[in-house]
Amino acid sequence: MDKLKDFIQNHRLDFDDQQPSEENWEKILQRLDKETESQKEAKTIPLDGNWFSQIKTLRIAAAVLLLMVGGMGVYIVKDMMKAPQVASRSVRPKTPISPELQQAETYYTQLISQKEAELKKIDSKEADFCTIDMESLDKEYADLKTQLLQDINNQQITDVMIRNLQTRMQILNRQLNTLQKIKERQQNMNSSVEKISM
Repeated sequence: MDKLKDFIQNHRLDFDDQQPSEENWEKILQRLDKETESQKEAKTIPLDGNWFSQIKTLRIAAAVLLLMVGGMGVYIVKDMMKAPQVASRSVRPKTPISPELQQAETYYTQLISQKEAELKKIDSKEADFCTIDMESLDKEYADLKTQLLQDINNQQITDVMIRNLQTRMQILNRQLNTLQKIKERQQNMNSSVEKISM
């Protein structure tokens, strides 16, 4: 490869002996002139009736876009209001809380989220029913948190908050166990009915 490069450099004048014809340069200049004219035409806005129809079309498009964005916003807010997440239940206060409570809160909120997801997979109606219990516990937890903010070193409030989280876990575990037992019984009954019908 180096030999080729050296050869080309040494014989450069032999390669550059021909020039493009004048016709080629004229064609190139004509093309450039056409392109610049078309660019100038694209930048000018005519002030006849067509210009007003373009603005009207843009206004309609903007209104449709605004309606779509507004509709999506309403849907998202409605969806968020419909199924509150466990993460929103455990809002951390701006003042520091005990490390024990922080660890317990993190641990239990993760478990609660997992259990709620399992419950929704098995039976969404039961998950809605269970949400009622969880909402009352959420309210109690929020009240306890405001009390804790007033008296940050109160161990009793911290203990009650941890018990609240444990109670949520117990409720979800009971619901899951009950639903799994019901599911197993239904499967056993279905297999018994199949054996009898054979």
